[in-house]
Amino acid sequence: SRQRPTHKMSAWAAYLGTWEGEGVVTVHGKEIGYKETIEMWQEGERPFLCYRQRTSNKAAGFPMHFESGFFRVLEAGRVELAVTQCTGVLELQGGTLGETAEGHVMDLQSTQVVNVSKVQEIHRKFTVKGDTMEYTVGLGLVGGGGVTPHLSAKLTRSASA
Repeated sequence: SRQRPTHKMSAWAAYLGTWEGEGVVTVHGKEIGYKETIEMWQEGERPFLCYRQRTSNKAAGFPMHFESGFFRVLEAGRVELAVTQCTGVLELQGGTLGETAEGHVMDLQSTQVVNVSKVQEIHRKFTVKGDTMEYTVGLGLVGGGGVTPHLSAKLTRSASA
């Protein structure tokens, strides 16, 4: 059964669980399909949400990407994400958390990106409606023209969540 969040963490209720599905990443103009699992859970009474993500190539099955981190609720409607990628990239993001006509939406913009020379900005958006999560990631490259789409996925909460 799904965990019940505590404290000001009730905003996380829609995100808790194990999510599985597929997405597409664009690398050097080429689209690559992938399978993905995202896990979001709360540890005891602590006021943060744990996050773990992993992908594998849809066609060949080999591992592609892993990352993990923590979400924290700040003041009303504000959220922070600290995430480490398997490539050594570290991100600190800030943004909003709320409920809209789209569903439960978490919209995050990087405040710091460390250990990567070509990326200066990362934007993440998670939208949860019922047992469906959709998310996008956009990248702003050094010398580029702003944030452009990098990947998108559609996941379903697993029955065991």
